[in-house]
Amino acid sequence: MSNDVGDKNSRTEEENEESMKKQFESAESIVRSLEDGRIGAKTGKVSINKAREILESLTRDVSALSLFSDNESIDELPPSSLPFLLLPAYLGFLHGNGCSDIQQRLDELRKAEIYYKDFLQRLKDYGVIDFELWWSVEDDEREEDSKVCPKNSNIEQSREKKIERFKLQKELEAKLKSLSVVCSQGVNNDADTRDLYMTQLKFWANKVYDELCSVEAEIPLVKRMLRGPEANENDDEKKQQPRKPLKTFTITRDQQQKKVFGLGYPSIPTLTVDEWYSQRFENAGSHGTVPGPSNAPQSHDHKDDDCSSKDGSDDDDSEAEEEKRRGRIHMDEYKDTHRRGWGNTHNKG
Repeated sequence: MSNDVGDKNSRTEEENEESMKKQFESAESIVRSLEDGRIGAKTGKVSINKAREILESLTRDVSALSLFSDNESIDELPPSSLPFLLLPAYLGFLHGNGCSDIQQRLDELRKAEIYYKDFLQRLKDYGVIDFELWWSVEDDEREEDSKVCPKNSNIEQSREKKIERFKLQKELEAKLKSLSVVCSQGVNNDADTRDLYMTQLKFWANKVYDELCSVEAEIPLVKRMLRGPEANENDDEKKQQPRKPLKTFTITRDQQQKKVFGLGYPSIPTLTVDEWYSQRFENAGSHGTVPGPSNAPQSHDHKDDDCSSKDGSDDDDSEAEEEKRRGRIHMDEYKDTHRRGWGNTHNKG
């Protein structure tokens, strides 16, 4: 009698496991369709909601059956249980990529963030991944703002890490395809099945890492959009701090060059006409030659001398102009009688 009960229980467990496997594969096909772009957030809304319900139900079943324990290592888990480690990754992917409504977007992103972190933390505990998780609970001294996807200040180093992750992802993808072909042919063993699922876990670990960084970068943007443009303007005003006035500086070489060659533009007057006249008046007064009526005759005499010298220079200029005019007339007459090219044509042509 006891043997019959044991056989019945084992058959029930196998049936439950087979049912869970079929449900998981059904939801997984929808996730792959969303990943490949065969369905979208709007066109495949019904399928996405169905996949969520299946995965949430499977999560409750896995928790009730206690398939995973902190006391076990990844090698102690049976190969049939390994796919269910992907449940939080698939749920996070559906929440993060299956909603286009801005009013619901923030809530969906927060759910995706929780699922992604749970997935990576579980793989970290099992030793499947070895990269650092920046939200580690052990690091209590870190500030809350720093518990987000790390942004490496060294652009070159960050680029190298992205290239390494991209190459690793391509290698895992190629290995995953080859193992899927082997397992689909029915000639596989437990080692091949375990290798397939472990490769799938590592592939999704790298994918979820990038997805999580994108989610954490999008959350503040969605918050700003939901607050509206007026709130965003107020935030920008608060962030703007008064800047210190810029200090002027002088390049010594240019300054010395301007003293020699000038400023490079029309000189700016340093004195007004009244100031200049007052300065001249004071300087002349200090030398005892203050301009006044007594100096007027002297200036008149100088004026007469200037006029006489000017008349003499005008006569010289008129003679020079007459000489130039006669020279031009002579040249015109010469050109009339001597055409161009009429020179010594000996031995030419």
